[in-house]
Amino acid sequence: MAQFQLHVWGPAFGLDSIDVECLAAIKYCSQTFHYSGLADDWKIIPSGDPTICPSHQLPALLHNGVWTSGYQRIAKYLARHLNTPDTRTPSQRADALAYETYLTSRLTTLVDLSLYASATNWAAATRPAYSEILRFPLTWTVPTALRADAIRRVERFGFSDLDADGRADEDEEEDEVPAFRWKGLLKRRRVVDAMSAEQMVGIRLYSFARDILDVVQDGLGKEVVAEGDEGAGFSQTTWLLYACLAPMLEPDVPQAWLRTLLRSEFPRLVQAYERIRDSRGARTTATVATCQYSALSTARRFLHHVIESIPTLGHVYIQEWRRLLSSNKSSLDARSSALLSAAVFAAPTLTYGYRVWRGLPPFGSPAHVWFVDRTRNAKGLAKYGEIGAMLDLTVGAVDAGYGN
Repeated sequence: MAQFQLHVWGPAFGLDSIDVECLAAIKYCSQTFHYSGLADDWKIIPSGDPTICPSHQLPALLHNGVWTSGYQRIAKYLARHLNTPDTRTPSQRADALAYETYLTSRLTTLVDLSLYASATNWAAATRPAYSEILRFPLTWTVPTALRADAIRRVERFGFSDLDADGRADEDEEEDEVPAFRWKGLLKRRRVVDAMSAEQMVGIRLYSFARDILDVVQDGLGKEVVAEGDEGAGFSQTTWLLYACLAPMLEPDVPQAWLRTLLRSEFPRLVQAYERIRDSRGARTTATVATCQYSALSTARRFLHHVIESIPTLGHVYIQEWRRLLSSNKSSLDARSSALLSAAVFAAPTLTYGYRVWRGLPPFGSPAHVWFVDRTRNAKGLAKYGEIGAMLDLTVGAVDAGYGN
């Protein structure tokens, strides 16, 4: 039998993968191959490269030259290929599908809020973790692109202000300081200025998390999550729940509000997670193979993210890239070639125009010039130099106004 290759994002925080679906796929595949007697017929490749498969999505399973991407599709492929029996009723399968959809659409949002949208946790934990997973120079582009995607996902729920971490720009504060520090005139520092972003939106954030975790915890009591026993193993839905809870409980982050909330108000979820984590099925038995990166593939990924980050041009590029990806085209068509040519010629043209504009002389007089009559016949304040000439003109204008 041909060997199964599971391509995933690399490990972090003591977990087998930093990505939720990749972690779920590793655990489910490990259990499935173990109980099928094929523990030596698969391996894990922490490539961290979504472009390795046609759908540009990790996790991705390669078997017999066929790529299967996404956790749920991988689970279906293994169940069909390995003839894994499904003893659930149609009603239970429908409930499990609805529960998994809720986990991927709502519970993963809490992971985005904790590890990606929070600037404090991102700088202290998540960004360094990606620096260990990726090779240079992808550490400059890939993590920022992943964080931008996570911020766009949480913006739908009104939590984009977590990106700023709730603090004003220090440079702007320095510009507002007056030249003369008169007592009582300085801006007093408020309590809200010392608060982090999570503290500023704490009430709304905790309410949002409680609503999601309440639904997830209810799924445990209604047997939506079939936990099974040590002999039968855990279900596909259970491993997805484990993979969603692990990034909330395991990482050591400065703003651990999510872990605190889980342990204080949702002990059943914590107990279910710890039971799954400490089970025999949670042990990964596959061989972890090293992924060999070529300089060409690394340069291609780096250039891809650089172009994506360019304003306007990056938006057009991503739209064309996704269109070619959905149409399964491996080369540029006439439309993409025309847009690429226009972008190539537009960039140097705009650059040249900007440099020409910067080289033009300023329009109008940039300053007022006061001519001083340095002769002995100078009258009034003009005889005291430039400052006197300016004051003399001003006083003269005021006197003329009163005279009228």
